[in-house]
Amino acid sequence: MCMETVEVALDKRSYRIVVGRRLLAEAGRHVAAVLAPRPALIVTDSVVAQRYLPAVRDSLVAAGFAVSTITVPPGEASKCHEQLLRIYQACYDARLERSSLLVALGGGVIGDLAGFAAASYLRGLPFVQMPTTLLSQVDSSIGGKTGVNLPGGKNLVGAFHQPSLVLADVDVLASLDDRQMATGLAEIVKHAVIRDAGLFARLERDADALWRRDPALLESVVACNCRIKAEVVAADEHEGGLRAILNYGHTVGHAIEQAADIAAKHIAEDGIIYILGSGHSLITALEASGRAGGLVPIDIIFDKTFGKIERLPGYAEYLLKDYAIDGAVVIVVSNSGRNALPIEVAIESKKRGAKVIAITSLAHSQSVASRHPSGKRLFEIADVVMDNCCDPGDAVVDVDGVRGKVGATSSVACTFIINSVMVQAVENLVKMGVEPPVLISANLDGSDEHNEKLRSRYKGRLRGLM
Repeated sequence: MCMETVEVALDKRSYRIVVGRRLLAEAGRHVAAVLAPRPALIVTDSVVAQRYLPAVRDSLVAAGFAVSTITVPPGEASKCHEQLLRIYQACYDARLERSSLLVALGGGVIGDLAGFAAASYLRGLPFVQMPTTLLSQVDSSIGGKTGVNLPGGKNLVGAFHQPSLVLADVDVLASLDDRQMATGLAEIVKHAVIRDAGLFARLERDADALWRRDPALLESVVACNCRIKAEVVAADEHEGGLRAILNYGHTVGHAIEQAADIAAKHIAEDGIIYILGSGHSLITALEASGRAGGLVPIDIIFDKTFGKIERLPGYAEYLLKDYAIDGAVVIVVSNSGRNALPIEVAIESKKRGAKVIAITSLAHSQSVASRHPSGKRLFEIADVVMDNCCDPGDAVVDVDGVRGKVGATSSVACTFIINSVMVQAVENLVKMGVEPPVLISANLDGSDEHNEKLRSRYKGRLRGLM
Protein backbone atom coordinates (compact mmCIF):
# COMPACT_ATOMS: atom_id res chain seq x y z
CA MET A 1 0.00 0.00 0.00
CA CYS A 2 1.38 3.40 -1.01
CA MET A 3 1.56 5.92 1.82
CA GLU A 4 3.71 8.77 3.11
CA THR A 5 4.94 9.31 6.64
CA VAL A 6 5.72 12.66 8.26
CA GLU A 7 7.54 12.95 11.56
CA VAL A 8 6.58 15.59 14.12
CA ALA A 9 9.87 15.97 16.03
CA LEU A 10 9.11 16.85 19.67
CA ASP A 11 11.64 14.77 21.60
CA LYS A 12 9.72 12.35 23.84
CA ARG A 13 6.40 13.60 22.44
CA SER A 14 7.34 12.93 18.81
CA TYR A 15 4.83 11.09 16.63
CA ARG A 16 4.12 10.12 13.04
CA ILE A 17 1.52 11.36 10.60
CA VAL A 18 0.63 8.61 8.14
CA VAL A 19 -0.99 9.80 4.90
CA GLY A 20 -2.40 7.30 2.42
CA ARG A 21 -5.37 5.29 1.21
CA ARG A 22 -7.44 2.63 3.02
CA LEU A 23 -5.83 3.59 6.33
CA LEU A 24 -9.03 3.47 8.41
CA ALA A 25 -9.68 -0.15 7.41
CA GLU A 26 -6.13 -0.93 8.63
CA ALA A 27 -6.31 1.36 11.66
CA GLY A 28 -5.71 -1.43 14.16
CA ARG A 29 -2.42 -2.44 12.57
CA HIS A 30 -1.14 1.13 12.46
CA VAL A 31 -2.17 1.95 16.04
CA ALA A 32 -0.76 -1.32 17.40
CA ALA A 33 2.59 -0.47 15.84
CA VAL A 34 2.74 2.57 18.13
CA LEU A 35 0.71 1.54 21.20
CA ALA A 36 0.28 -1.98 22.53
CA PRO A 37 -3.35 -3.22 22.54
CA ARG A 38 -5.31 -1.80 25.50
CA PRO A 39 -8.80 -0.50 26.35
CA ALA A 40 -9.83 2.22 23.88
CA LEU A 41 -12.71 4.67 23.49
CA ILE A 42 -13.58 5.93 20.02
CA VAL A 43 -15.14 9.39 19.98
CA THR A 44 -16.99 10.29 16.77
CA ASP A 45 -20.09 12.08 15.52
CA SER A 46 -23.28 10.55 14.22
CA VAL A 47 -22.53 11.28 10.55
CA VAL A 48 -18.98 9.93 10.58
CA ALA A 49 -20.11 6.94 12.65
CA GLN A 50 -22.43 5.73 9.89
CA ARG A 51 -19.63 5.77 7.32
CA TYR A 52 -16.45 4.77 9.14
CA LEU A 53 -17.02 3.63 12.73
CA PRO A 54 -17.65 -0.08 11.97
CA ALA A 55 -14.44 -0.44 9.94
CA VAL A 56 -12.29 1.38 12.50
CA ARG A 57 -13.83 -0.45 15.46
CA ASP A 58 -13.50 -3.87 13.81
CA SER A 59 -9.89 -3.18 12.83
CA LEU A 60 -8.95 -2.15 16.37
CA VAL A 61 -10.71 -5.15 17.88
CA ALA A 62 -8.92 -7.47 15.44
CA ALA A 63 -5.62 -5.95 16.58
CA GLY A 64 -6.45 -6.75 20.23
CA PHE A 65 -7.91 -3.48 21.52
CA ALA A 66 -10.96 -3.57 23.83
CA VAL A 67 -13.12 -0.96 22.15
CA SER A 68 -15.96 1.21 23.45
CA THR A 69 -17.58 4.06 21.50
CA ILE A 70 -19.41 7.32 22.06
CA THR A 71 -21.18 9.41 19.44
CA VAL A 72 -21.88 13.14 19.67
CA PRO A 73 -24.03 15.33 17.39
CA PRO A 74 -22.18 16.72 14.36
CA GLY A 75 -21.19 20.36 14.20
CA GLU A 76 -19.44 23.12 16.14
CA ALA A 77 -22.13 23.15 18.84
CA SER A 78 -20.70 19.88 20.18
CA LYS A 79 -17.46 21.60 21.20
CA CYS A 80 -18.98 22.37 24.60
CA HIS A 81 -18.70 21.30 28.20
CA GLU A 82 -21.92 19.24 28.01
CA GLN A 83 -20.45 16.91 25.39
CA LEU A 84 -17.10 16.93 27.17
CA LEU A 85 -18.80 15.67 30.35
CA ARG A 86 -20.50 12.93 28.31
CA ILE A 87 -17.08 11.79 27.07
CA TYR A 88 -15.71 11.83 30.63
CA GLN A 89 -18.62 9.63 31.69
CA ALA A 90 -17.99 7.27 28.78
CA CYS A 91 -14.32 7.04 29.85
CA TYR A 92 -15.46 6.16 33.36
CA ASP A 93 -18.00 3.62 32.16
CA ALA A 94 -15.33 1.97 29.99
CA ARG A 95 -13.03 1.81 33.04
CA LEU A 96 -10.28 3.61 31.18
CA GLU A 97 -6.99 4.03 33.01
CA ARG A 98 -4.16 6.44 32.45
CA SER A 99 -2.54 4.00 30.01
CA SER A 100 -5.74 3.53 28.00
CA LEU A 101 -6.46 5.14 24.63
CA LEU A 102 -8.87 7.70 23.16
CA VAL A 103 -9.42 7.73 19.41
CA ALA A 104 -10.72 10.90 17.70
CA LEU A 105 -12.55 9.78 14.55
CA GLY A 106 -13.94 12.81 12.71
CA GLY A 107 -13.22 16.38 11.67
CA GLY A 108 -11.78 19.26 13.63
CA VAL A 109 -14.61 19.43 16.16
CA ILE A 110 -14.12 15.81 17.16
CA GLY A 111 -10.35 16.15 17.23
CA ASP A 112 -10.48 19.20 19.50
CA LEU A 113 -13.16 17.74 21.77
CA ALA A 114 -11.73 14.23 22.12
CA GLY A 115 -8.23 15.62 22.37
CA PHE A 116 -9.16 17.83 25.31
CA ALA A 117 -10.92 14.90 26.98
CA ALA A 118 -7.69 12.93 26.55
CA ALA A 119 -5.64 15.82 27.93
CA SER A 120 -7.77 16.18 31.05
CA TYR A 121 -9.29 12.81 32.00
CA LEU A 122 -7.09 11.20 34.67
CA ARG A 123 -4.69 14.10 33.97
CA GLY A 124 -3.87 12.78 30.52
CA LEU A 125 -4.43 9.75 28.29
CA PRO A 126 -2.76 8.82 25.00
CA PHE A 127 -4.91 9.56 21.98
CA VAL A 128 -4.87 9.00 18.24
CA GLN A 129 -6.21 11.36 15.59
CA MET A 130 -8.11 9.90 12.62
CA PRO A 131 -9.20 13.07 10.75
CA THR A 132 -12.00 12.68 8.20
CA THR A 133 -12.05 16.15 6.57
CA LEU A 134 -9.41 17.79 4.43
CA LEU A 135 -9.17 20.72 6.84
CA SER A 136 -8.55 18.50 9.85
CA GLN A 137 -6.02 16.37 7.95
CA VAL A 138 -3.84 19.34 7.06
CA ASP A 139 -4.41 21.46 10.15
CA SER A 140 -6.26 20.69 13.37
CA SER A 141 -5.16 17.06 13.83
CA ILE A 142 -1.50 18.14 13.95
CA GLY A 143 0.19 20.05 16.74
CA GLY A 144 -1.72 19.13 19.88
CA LYS A 145 -4.13 22.05 20.17
CA THR A 146 -7.27 20.77 21.89
CA GLY A 147 -10.21 22.52 23.49
CA VAL A 148 -13.85 23.47 23.75
CA ASN A 149 -15.79 26.68 23.24
CA LEU A 150 -17.48 29.02 25.69
CA PRO A 151 -20.46 31.25 24.85
CA GLY A 152 -18.04 34.17 24.64
CA GLY A 153 -15.67 32.65 22.09
CA LYS A 154 -14.00 29.65 20.48
CA ASN A 155 -11.32 27.47 22.06
CA LEU A 156 -11.22 29.45 25.28
CA VAL A 157 -10.76 26.29 27.38
CA GLY A 158 -8.14 23.86 26.19
CA ALA A 159 -4.67 22.38 26.42
CA PHE A 160 -1.70 21.41 24.31
CA HIS A 161 -1.78 17.61 24.19
CA GLN A 162 0.05 15.87 21.37
CA PRO A 163 -1.43 12.74 19.78
CA SER A 164 0.50 9.50 19.62
CA LEU A 165 -0.36 9.02 15.94
CA VAL A 166 -2.27 10.72 13.13
CA LEU A 167 -3.87 8.60 10.39
CA ALA A 168 -4.92 10.74 7.41
CA ASP A 169 -6.88 8.49 5.04
CA VAL A 170 -7.40 10.43 1.80
CA ASP A 171 -10.08 8.00 0.61
CA VAL A 172 -12.54 9.64 3.01
CA LEU A 173 -12.20 12.94 1.14
CA ALA A 174 -14.32 11.57 -1.71
CA SER A 175 -17.37 11.89 0.56
CA LEU A 176 -16.88 15.60 1.31
CA ASP A 177 -19.30 18.13 -0.14
CA ASP A 178 -17.92 21.08 -2.09
CA ARG A 179 -17.98 23.44 0.87
CA GLN A 180 -16.02 21.06 3.09
CA MET A 181 -13.53 20.54 0.28
CA ALA A 182 -13.18 24.28 -0.25
CA THR A 183 -12.44 24.95 3.42
CA GLY A 184 -9.64 22.40 3.35
CA LEU A 185 -8.21 23.73 0.11
CA ALA A 186 -8.27 27.26 1.55
CA GLU A 187 -6.07 26.06 4.42
CA ILE A 188 -3.72 24.40 1.96
CA VAL A 189 -3.46 27.64 -0.03
CA LYS A 190 -2.75 29.49 3.22
CA HIS A 191 0.11 27.12 4.05
CA ALA A 192 1.51 27.61 0.55
CA VAL A 193 1.31 31.40 0.83
CA ILE A 194 3.14 31.56 4.13
CA ARG A 195 5.73 28.76 3.68
CA ASP A 196 6.03 27.19 0.21
CA ALA A 197 5.99 29.09 -3.10
CA GLY A 198 6.55 25.84 -4.99
CA LEU A 199 3.41 24.35 -3.49
CA PHE A 200 1.47 27.46 -4.46
CA ALA A 201 2.54 27.06 -8.09
CA ARG A 202 1.55 23.41 -7.94
CA LEU A 203 -1.88 24.27 -6.59
CA GLU A 204 -2.42 26.67 -9.48
CA ARG A 205 -1.41 23.97 -11.96
CA ASP A 206 -3.37 21.09 -10.43
CA ALA A 207 -6.44 22.92 -9.08
CA ASP A 208 -8.92 21.04 -11.26
CA ALA A 209 -7.52 17.63 -10.33
CA LEU A 210 -7.62 18.51 -6.64
CA TRP A 211 -11.23 19.61 -6.94
CA ARG A 212 -12.02 16.25 -8.59
CA ARG A 213 -10.56 14.59 -5.46
CA ASP A 214 -7.79 12.79 -7.36
CA PRO A 215 -6.55 10.43 -4.61
CA ALA A 216 -2.89 10.24 -5.66
CA LEU A 217 -2.63 14.02 -5.90
CA LEU A 218 -4.48 14.50 -2.61
CA GLU A 219 -2.12 12.10 -0.87
CA SER A 220 0.90 14.06 -2.06
CA VAL A 221 -0.57 17.50 -1.30
CA VAL A 222 -1.86 16.47 2.15
CA ALA A 223 1.55 15.03 3.04
CA CYS A 224 3.25 18.22 1.84
CA ASN A 225 0.98 20.34 4.06
CA CYS A 226 1.52 18.03 7.01
CA ARG A 227 5.26 18.54 6.61
CA ILE A 228 4.80 22.32 6.64
CA LYS A 229 2.78 22.23 9.83
CA ALA A 230 5.04 19.60 11.44
CA GLU A 231 8.10 21.79 10.85
CA VAL A 232 6.41 24.82 12.41
CA VAL A 233 5.10 22.85 15.40
CA ALA A 234 8.51 21.24 16.00
CA ALA A 235 10.09 24.70 16.09
CA ASP A 236 7.42 26.29 18.32
CA GLU A 237 5.17 23.73 19.99
CA HIS A 238 3.30 26.11 22.31
CA GLU A 239 2.86 29.03 19.90
CA GLY A 240 5.33 31.35 21.55
CA GLY A 241 6.45 32.86 18.24
CA LEU A 242 6.72 31.20 14.82
CA ARG A 243 3.63 29.01 15.19
CA ALA A 244 1.43 32.09 15.34
CA ILE A 245 1.97 32.37 11.57
CA LEU A 246 -0.43 29.43 11.20
CA ASN A 247 -3.21 31.61 12.65
CA TYR A 248 -3.12 33.68 9.46
CA GLY A 249 -6.81 34.45 8.80
CA HIS A 250 -8.12 32.60 11.86
CA THR A 251 -8.54 35.62 14.14
CA VAL A 252 -10.94 37.53 11.91
CA GLY A 253 -12.62 34.27 10.85
CA HIS A 254 -13.48 33.35 14.42
CA ALA A 255 -14.73 36.87 15.09
CA ILE A 256 -16.96 36.73 12.00
CA GLU A 257 -18.43 33.44 13.23
CA GLN A 258 -19.02 34.90 16.69
CA ALA A 259 -20.65 38.05 15.27
CA ALA A 260 -22.84 35.98 12.95
CA ASP A 261 -23.96 33.79 15.84
CA ILE A 262 -24.98 36.86 17.88
CA ALA A 263 -26.78 38.38 14.89
CA ALA A 264 -28.66 35.21 13.98
CA LYS A 265 -29.89 34.60 17.52
CA HIS A 266 -31.08 38.20 17.81
CA ILE A 267 -32.95 38.06 14.50
CA ALA A 268 -34.49 34.72 15.47
CA GLU A 269 -35.89 36.49 18.54
CA ASP A 270 -37.46 39.17 16.26
CA GLY A 271 -34.76 41.71 17.09
CA ILE A 272 -33.33 44.58 15.08
CA ILE A 273 -29.61 44.97 14.37
CA TYR A 274 -28.35 48.54 14.33
CA ILE A 275 -25.23 49.65 12.48
CA LEU A 276 -23.27 52.90 12.71
CA GLY A 277 -20.76 53.97 10.12
CA SER A 278 -19.51 57.55 10.39
CA GLY A 279 -17.76 59.27 7.51
CA HIS A 280 -16.63 56.80 4.85
CA SER A 281 -17.65 53.94 7.15
CA LEU A 282 -21.21 54.80 6.17
CA ILE A 283 -20.45 52.78 3.01
CA THR A 284 -20.33 49.63 5.12
CA ALA A 285 -23.59 50.49 6.87
CA LEU A 286 -25.29 51.06 3.51
CA GLU A 287 -23.98 47.71 2.30
CA ALA A 288 -25.53 45.96 5.29
CA SER A 289 -28.95 47.61 5.19
CA GLY A 290 -31.60 47.24 2.50
CA ARG A 291 -29.36 45.50 -0.03
CA ALA A 292 -30.30 42.59 -2.29
CA GLY A 293 -29.20 39.40 -0.60
CA GLY A 294 -29.13 41.16 2.77
CA LEU A 295 -31.26 40.82 5.86
CA VAL A 296 -34.28 43.09 6.39
CA PRO A 297 -34.02 43.85 10.15
CA ILE A 298 -30.85 45.94 9.91
CA ASP A 299 -31.22 49.64 10.60
CA ILE A 300 -28.65 52.38 10.06
CA ILE A 301 -27.86 54.77 12.91
CA PHE A 302 -27.56 57.66 10.50
CA ASP A 303 -25.04 60.40 11.18
CA LYS A 304 -26.47 63.24 9.08
CA THR A 305 -23.22 65.19 9.34
CA PHE A 306 -21.38 62.41 7.43
CA GLY A 307 -18.60 62.40 9.99
CA LYS A 308 -17.99 66.13 10.15
CA ILE A 309 -18.42 66.23 13.93
CA GLU A 310 -17.51 62.63 14.80
CA ARG A 311 -14.77 63.95 17.09
CA LEU A 312 -17.30 65.89 19.19
CA PRO A 313 -18.04 64.31 22.60
CA GLY A 314 -21.74 64.25 23.47
CA TYR A 315 -23.04 63.97 19.90
CA ALA A 316 -23.82 60.25 20.29
CA GLU A 317 -26.37 60.88 23.03
CA TYR A 318 -28.32 63.17 20.69
CA LEU A 319 -27.99 60.74 17.78
CA LEU A 320 -29.16 57.63 19.67
CA LYS A 321 -32.30 59.11 21.19
CA ASP A 322 -34.39 57.97 18.19
CA TYR A 323 -33.13 54.36 18.15
CA ALA A 324 -34.45 51.51 20.33
CA ILE A 325 -31.05 49.96 21.02
CA ASP A 326 -31.94 48.62 24.49
CA GLY A 327 -30.98 44.92 24.52
CA ALA A 328 -30.28 45.02 20.78
CA VAL A 329 -27.19 44.23 18.70
CA VAL A 330 -25.20 47.28 17.59
CA ILE A 331 -22.47 47.09 14.95
CA VAL A 332 -20.01 50.00 15.01
CA VAL A 333 -17.72 50.54 12.02
CA SER A 334 -14.71 52.80 12.45
CA ASN A 335 -11.35 52.25 10.79
CA SER A 336 -9.32 54.24 13.33
CA GLY A 337 -11.58 53.43 16.29
CA ARG A 338 -10.37 56.60 18.01
CA ASN A 339 -13.07 59.24 17.45
CA ALA A 340 -15.70 60.19 20.00
CA LEU A 341 -18.83 59.25 18.06
CA PRO A 342 -18.20 55.53 17.47
CA ILE A 343 -16.72 55.16 20.95
CA GLU A 344 -19.69 56.86 22.63
CA VAL A 345 -22.19 54.80 20.60
CA ALA A 346 -20.42 51.65 21.79
CA ILE A 347 -20.35 52.81 25.43
CA GLU A 348 -23.99 53.93 25.45
CA SER A 349 -25.13 50.75 23.69
CA LYS A 350 -23.49 48.60 26.34
CA LYS A 351 -25.05 50.70 29.09
CA ARG A 352 -28.42 49.93 27.53
CA GLY A 353 -27.80 46.19 27.46
CA ALA A 354 -26.87 45.85 23.80
CA LYS A 355 -24.19 43.58 22.37
CA VAL A 356 -21.58 45.65 20.55
CA ILE A 357 -19.74 44.33 17.50
CA ALA A 358 -16.88 46.42 16.11
CA ILE A 359 -15.26 46.47 12.68
CA THR A 360 -12.01 48.38 12.98
CA SER A 361 -8.30 48.37 12.18
CA LEU A 362 -6.37 47.14 15.18
CA ALA A 363 -3.10 48.27 13.61
CA HIS A 364 -4.44 51.83 13.35
CA SER A 365 -6.24 51.89 16.71
CA GLN A 366 -3.30 50.55 18.65
CA SER A 367 -0.96 53.14 17.11
CA VAL A 368 -2.97 56.22 18.11
CA ALA A 369 -4.54 57.75 21.20
CA SER A 370 -8.28 57.95 21.77
CA ARG A 371 -10.08 61.22 21.08
CA HIS A 372 -12.74 60.39 23.66
CA PRO A 373 -12.57 61.66 27.27
CA SER A 374 -12.61 58.06 28.54
CA GLY A 375 -9.28 57.42 26.88
CA LYS A 376 -10.66 54.20 25.39
CA ARG A 377 -10.66 53.10 21.79
CA LEU A 378 -13.42 51.15 20.07
CA PHE A 379 -11.71 47.75 20.26
CA GLU A 380 -11.37 48.14 24.04
CA ILE A 381 -15.16 48.45 24.45
CA ALA A 382 -16.78 46.07 21.97
CA ASP A 383 -17.90 42.55 22.84
CA VAL A 384 -16.67 41.24 19.48
CA VAL A 385 -13.90 42.86 17.43
CA MET A 386 -13.44 42.13 13.72
CA ASP A 387 -10.07 43.43 12.54
CA ASN A 388 -10.13 44.68 8.95
CA CYS A 389 -6.31 44.40 8.93
CA CYS A 390 -5.93 47.78 7.21
CA ASP A 391 -2.75 49.80 7.61
CA PRO A 392 -2.67 52.89 9.84
CA GLY A 393 -3.89 55.74 7.69
CA ASP A 394 -5.96 53.39 5.49
CA ALA A 395 -4.13 54.11 2.20
CA VAL A 396 -1.41 51.67 1.11
CA VAL A 397 0.19 52.70 -2.21
CA ASP A 398 3.32 54.85 -2.42
CA VAL A 399 3.54 57.13 -5.46
CA ASP A 400 6.77 59.01 -6.21
CA GLY A 401 6.43 62.73 -5.62
CA VAL A 402 3.30 62.38 -3.49
CA ARG A 403 3.35 63.01 0.23
CA GLY A 404 1.59 60.17 2.00
CA LYS A 405 0.01 57.11 0.45
CA VAL A 406 -2.97 56.67 -1.88
CA GLY A 407 -5.52 53.92 -2.39
CA ALA A 408 -7.70 53.47 0.70
CA THR A 409 -8.57 49.90 1.65
CA SER A 410 -10.99 50.03 4.58
CA SER A 411 -14.23 50.39 2.59
CA VAL A 412 -13.50 47.24 0.59
CA ALA A 413 -12.29 45.29 3.63
CA CYS A 414 -15.20 46.30 5.87
CA THR A 415 -17.74 45.57 3.13
CA PHE A 416 -16.29 42.09 2.72
CA ILE A 417 -16.43 41.50 6.47
CA ILE A 418 -20.03 42.68 6.92
CA ASN A 419 -21.22 40.53 4.02
CA SER A 420 -19.37 37.54 5.46
CA VAL A 421 -21.17 38.07 8.76
CA MET A 422 -24.56 38.27 7.01
CA VAL A 423 -23.97 35.14 4.92
CA GLN A 424 -22.98 33.16 8.01
CA ALA A 425 -25.92 34.58 9.98
CA VAL A 426 -28.32 33.43 7.24
CA GLU A 427 -26.82 29.94 7.33
CA ASN A 428 -27.16 29.90 11.12
CA LEU A 429 -30.83 30.91 10.89
CA VAL A 430 -31.51 28.07 8.47
CA LYS A 431 -29.86 25.60 10.84
CA MET A 432 -32.05 27.00 13.65
CA GLY A 433 -35.16 26.33 11.59
CA VAL A 434 -35.87 30.04 11.13
CA GLU A 435 -36.72 31.42 7.68
CA PRO A 436 -34.14 34.18 7.06
CA PRO A 437 -35.72 37.53 6.05
CA VAL A 438 -33.52 37.99 2.98
CA LEU A 439 -34.25 40.68 0.38
CA ILE A 440 -34.32 39.93 -3.35
CA SER A 441 -33.05 42.44 -5.90
CA ALA A 442 -35.71 44.97 -6.87
CA ASN A 443 -34.49 44.56 -10.45
CA LEU A 444 -35.72 40.95 -10.61
CA ASP A 445 -39.30 40.27 -11.63
CA GLY A 446 -41.58 39.29 -8.75
CA SER A 447 -39.30 40.70 -6.08
CA ASP A 448 -41.53 43.59 -4.98
CA GLU A 449 -44.18 41.39 -3.41
CA HIS A 450 -41.56 39.24 -1.64
CA ASN A 451 -39.68 42.23 -0.24
CA GLU A 452 -42.78 44.12 0.85
CA LYS A 453 -44.05 41.06 2.71
CA LEU A 454 -40.75 40.85 4.61
CA ARG A 455 -40.64 44.57 5.38
CA SER A 456 -44.20 44.48 6.72
CA ARG A 457 -42.96 42.30 9.60
CA TYR A 458 -40.88 45.21 10.84
CA LYS A 459 -43.25 48.06 9.96
CA GLY A 460 -42.60 51.13 12.11
CA ARG A 461 -39.40 49.63 13.58
CA LEU A 462 -36.86 50.54 10.89
CA ARG A 463 -35.96 54.21 10.44
CA GLY A 464 -33.54 53.91 7.53
CA LEU A 465 -31.88 57.11 6.32
CA MET A 466 -34.18 59.52 8.15
